[in-house]
Amino acid sequence: MTNELHESPPENQGPAAFRFEDFASRPVAPGTAVADHSRSGELAVRIELGRAQMHLQQVMAIRSGSVVALDTPADSGVDIYVEGQLVARGDVLVHEGNFCVRVTELTAARRAAA
Repeated sequence: MTNELHESPPENQGPAAFRFEDFASRPVAPGTAVADHSRSGELAVRIELGRAQMHLQQVMAIRSGSVVALDTPADSGVDIYVEGQLVARGDVLVHEGNFCVRVTELTAARRAAA
């Protein structure tokens, strides 16, 4: 896979704004990765927008303003990992000036654990 390094960003299709929902009152399903860690209160959550494979020469050429092309189409959303396991997919949004993710789909592994 070849990824090009661009000096100027493509057209901005910025994330949409949304209203925040309170999740604190929702119960956690027993036996899930989330339930297993709920006592400690902290989980490793990773949101993956996309990936890029680059040669060392391309990486060394990155400067402020460089744009790295990812392997994911702009309208495909992001993957949500909890403790290294893909649990959901979602859309990037903006809430009070910060990026956030609205969950649009639970993965088969997450649905089976629920």
